[in-house]
Amino acid sequence: MKIRNVQTTAFAAAFGLGALTLGYSLPAAADPGDRIWSPVNDAASIENENTVRLTGGMTSVEAANLGMTVEAGTEVSFTPDLGAGVTCGGGAPRVFVQVAETVYNSFDGNPNQCGGPDGVVRFTIPTSGTITYAGVVFDNGQQGEVKISDLTIGEEKVNFLAVETKRLETIPAPVYTPPTCDELGKVEEPAQLAEGIEKYDIKPAVEGMVEVDVVLKDGYLKPDGWTPWIYPVAKKQGAECEVDESPSPSPSVTPSVTPSASASPSPSVAPTQPDTTPSADETIPVDNSDSLPVTGSPVVRAFLVGGLLVVIGLAGIALSRLRSRRFEA
Repeated sequence: MKIRNVQTTAFAAAFGLGALTLGYSLPAAADPGDRIWSPVNDAASIENENTVRLTGGMTSVEAANLGMTVEAGTEVSFTPDLGAGVTCGGGAPRVFVQVAETVYNSFDGNPNQCGGPDGVVRFTIPTSGTITYAGVVFDNGQQGEVKISDLTIGEEKVNFLAVETKRLETIPAPVYTPPTCDELGKVEEPAQLAEGIEKYDIKPAVEGMVEVDVVLKDGYLKPDGWTPWIYPVAKKQGAECEVDESPSPSPSVTPSVTPSASASPSPSVAPTQPDTTPSADETIPVDNSDSLPVTGSPVVRAFLVGGLLVVIGLAGIALSRLRSRRFEA
């Protein structure tokens, strides 16, 4: 909590009977979670949210920034309880509030300064604005004890245990790992907690879901309209998770065009013999080498036919000569 020093003469001059007329430390520019109302010394204490105790005649409980908005004519009321030997007078006990630059209190010009028939002290704030500085004071120098209870401003009862608040704009989401067909989903608290967050409250929601809320530190408020997160964590199901258990077909082996040296798979279909019959416009090449022609080729057939004709011709000549000799004889 940040503290600023308050000087007696400055407050006495500015506020008259408003503030306590002695030096003390007053909380200012409080952080979220800090008490709005604070005793200025050990002679004052806050008993509960409705009551403060002031002892020794020179003390108070005060708020540096009450932050309440009021309209002109707003009534302020409280109930004093004077201890043994304590009398009301000299501006004590009293309550004061500051609106803008003006301080109003329950004592100045108030015929009801010590309470009416019902024991309640009342006064009215004549201007509109926001109450910043406020306090409950017992400073007339008397010994003894005074309790002040049920301080009410307009329709709102003051809570002496209230703390400074700050409303968060956003709350970071937790770390979420979606479920898969084999694994449950997972929700975890972030490694680094953001401002104002005490912890993430992760708990089961409906079946297969978890709800994530946050626990905030004192004085912090959740964003307007904020709601907890809901995450699915059950394993995935359905067609995308079904496994096809039917036997897989045997893979077919496709023979390679050029078998490797190490393995040559046998083809499932016998290779087709190439067609060597020349087409009509194809020229048969003549082999002029010294090697013998291959039997059955066109060259061999032509050679045999020619040889046969020569033999027949020679036989005819021989036969004609033989007949000629016979006729001559």
